[in-house]
Amino acid sequence: MKPICENCFNNVPPSAKFCPKCGADLTEETDYLSSSSRGFSQTESTDIRYNSEKNFAETKSNTKGRKNLQRTSRHIDKRRNQRLGKSNNKITRNNRNLGSAYKKTSFSGVMIFVIIIFIVFIVIIIGSLFIKYDSYDKERESFDINLAAHYVIPMIFIEGGEFDFGCNNEESGNCFDDQFPKKTISIEKFYMSQFEISKADFYEFYLETDYITDSERRGWSYYWSGYEWEKETDLSWHSVRDENQQNHNEYPVTHISWNDAKAFCEWYSEKTGHNYDLPTEVQWEYAAKGGVSAKINNRPYYKYSGSDSIDDVAWHWANSSNEVQKSGIKNPNELGLFDMSGNVWEWCQDWYQAYPGNVTENISYGSIYKVARGGSFQNSEQRITNTYRARIQPDDAHSGTGFRIVRNL
Repeated sequence: MKPICENCFNNVPPSAKFCPKCGADLTEETDYLSSSSRGFSQTESTDIRYNSEKNFAETKSNTKGRKNLQRTSRHIDKRRNQRLGKSNNKITRNNRNLGSAYKKTSFSGVMIFVIIIFIVFIVIIIGSLFIKYDSYDKERESFDINLAAHYVIPMIFIEGGEFDFGCNNEESGNCFDDQFPKKTISIEKFYMSQFEISKADFYEFYLETDYITDSERRGWSYYWSGYEWEKETDLSWHSVRDENQQNHNEYPVTHISWNDAKAFCEWYSEKTGHNYDLPTEVQWEYAAKGGVSAKINNRPYYKYSGSDSIDDVAWHWANSSNEVQKSGIKNPNELGLFDMSGNVWEWCQDWYQAYPGNVTENISYGSIYKVARGGSFQNSEQRITNTYRARIQPDDAHSGTGFRIVRNL
C-alpha cells in the first residue's frame, strides 16, 4: 500500500520525500500514513484507507469549491472594480463637462456684462450729442397749435404814397450821421406782416425743409449779458432762455441771420405762389412812420412807430428785463403793425451804405453789412427810433435779431 500524505491525503510514492501535490515534507513519520508502520490489521488498514480517501475526496471537493469561490470572488471584485472605474471615468467626464459648462457660463456672463456696458456707453454718447436739442424737444411738446391754421401769416395792406425818408433837420439831435439827408420818396403799395415772424412760423418752415440756421452751423450765437455781447455755444432759434416762454408761437423767432430770413421768404413764396421778401429800407421806414397818415393828418412823424412815448409801443432795455417779449402786447401804429419799434431787430433787404447825397466818410462800408431796423429789447431809446440804422453781417445773428416779411404787388 502506498503511503498517504497527511496534509492533502494524496497517495505518494514510498521513496518520495515531499508530496508531489502540496509539497509537504514526508520524511517525518506524521506526514504520511502507512498501515504496516502503524501496526494496524489488514481490515483496519482498509478502513483507514477508505476513510482517508473519503476525507481526501471531501477535502478535495471543498478545496475545489474554495478555489471556485475565490475565482468567483475575484471575478466579482474585478467586475465591480471595472464598473467603479467606468463610473469614476464617467464622473470625471461629467466633472470636466461641468467645469467646461461653468467656464462657458462664466464667459457668457462676462460677455453679457461687457455688452450692457457698451450699450450704456453708446446711450450716454448719443445723449451727449443730442443734449443741445433737449430744450427744443420740450418746445415741440408745447407747440400745441394748429400749424395748418397758422400757415397763413397775417398781413396788413399798406397803400402807396409819398413820405420823408431819413432824418430832417428838426430831428437832428436824435439822429446819427448815416440817417441824413432827408429825402421825399414815392413808394408803391405792398403788404407787410402784422407781427414779427414767430417761432411757430419758423418751426413750420423747419419741419418742411429741415433747414439749419447759420447759428446752428457755427455752433454758437451772440447773447447780450446786460453789459456786453457774449458768444454762447449751442445757442440758436431752438433755445429758450426765458422759462416763462410757454406759448412759443406768441414770441418772435430770434438768432436769425439775414441768410436765414431770406431762406424763409423763398420757402413761403413757393408755398403760397406769391412774391414774399424782406422789406427794403424804404418800405420798412414808410410802414414804421404810418404810411401817409402823418401827411394826411398834417402832423409831424412820431419818433417811434405809433407814438412819441416809447413805453406805449416798444420793448426796450428799461422795460423788458433783458428778455424778448410776446408779440402784440404793446400798442400798434397807425397801420395796425405791432412791435415795429423794439423787441427784436428786423432785417431789411439792403446792403448798408450811405444815402445818396451823404458825404460822411465813416459809413462807406461797401457790401459787407446788411441793414437791420427797429431796435430790440436790449437797446436804448436812441436805437429804437423810426430812422435808426444798424449794420450787421448777413451770416451773423444774436438774441435780438428777427425779421418780418413783405408781399410785393
